[in-house]
Amino acid sequence: MTSVKPRGKTVKATRQTTTTKPRATSRITKPNVEVDDDKRQQMIREAAYFKAMGREFANGSPEQDWIEAEQEINHLIGA
Repeated sequence: MTSVKPRGKTVKATRQTTTTKPRATSRITKPNVEVDDDKRQQMIREAAYFKAMGREFANGSPEQDWIEAEQEINHLIGA
């Protein structure tokens, strides 16, 4: 015995458009993060390493990687 699937109408879903009110803009502030110097140095070391790895350890300098990483981490933690 074979089973037969019933055929029905195919219903195409329509997309409804909704109007939204513009959101009130809010100022996002950085959280007050306390990072001790040892943790900060570790974060800079890791960021500098990933910068060097991203350029495949060629065509750059570890000093420049460190400077850029230090600036990024300082900005990130608000130092």
